[in-house]
Amino acid sequence: MEGRQNNGNVRVAQILIGARADEGLTRSEAATKSGVPERYIAFFEGDPKSGVTADVFARNKLAEYCRFLRFDPETMVAAYRSESQFLPSVPVEFSPRMRRHPLTHIPTAKLLVTPNVIRTSLIALAVFGVGLFFAVRTYHMVAPPMLTLASPQDGLVIHDKMLTIEGRTEREVQLLVNGKLVTIDGSGNFTDQMDLRDGLNVITVTAARRHGKSTELTRRVVVDPRDRTTAALDGASER
Repeated sequence: MEGRQNNGNVRVAQILIGARADEGLTRSEAATKSGVPERYIAFFEGDPKSGVTADVFARNKLAEYCRFLRFDPETMVAAYRSESQFLPSVPVEFSPRMRRHPLTHIPTAKLLVTPNVIRTSLIALAVFGVGLFFAVRTYHMVAPPMLTLASPQDGLVIHDKMLTIEGRTEREVQLLVNGKLVTIDGSGNFTDQMDLRDGLNVITVTAARRHGKSTELTRRVVVDPRDRTTAALDGASER
């Protein structure tokens, strides 16, 4: 394929327009066949509204386009750079629908992440956060409170009638041991002494919210007086 010669008395833009016309190509067709974006071709042909800046990337695209049109790229790029020193600069106008990126342009409407999407996402996240806060708060207000007993164990058999009841619950609840109100400290711990009777004793510990549900634990403790009686008799015989 025979290469074209650059006429030094003719502007690069005019040469490129004429060469494209000789090929019978529109700008769009030339862009498709050459792989050079159409806006660069428009810029090389003198269109001030192409949205392209005269930089190193543009010169590389010019060399690529000149090879497609069968011009010597070094000669054309040198002529283009020479013209750029004497031609008046034209302010570049960027389309609001175009990203300012040298590789490609994507309409704002087709972007996956736009300012509207970000703003809507932030609002939705804020609403979700507030809703989650109130949901958790409401749940803790109406859900059964936490209640654990460290002592006594269920089914415990003892010989003394005095029993220590220890456990932990939430600070905001009301705690009852067999109907008796028991004080809770700042950490939710509680301790109470209970006088049992011989035989089976049923101990019920209840933690109740003021406007919600309650949690109830039951412990069965057996007081066996036999060892206590034997111990008393042994003490009397020693005396």
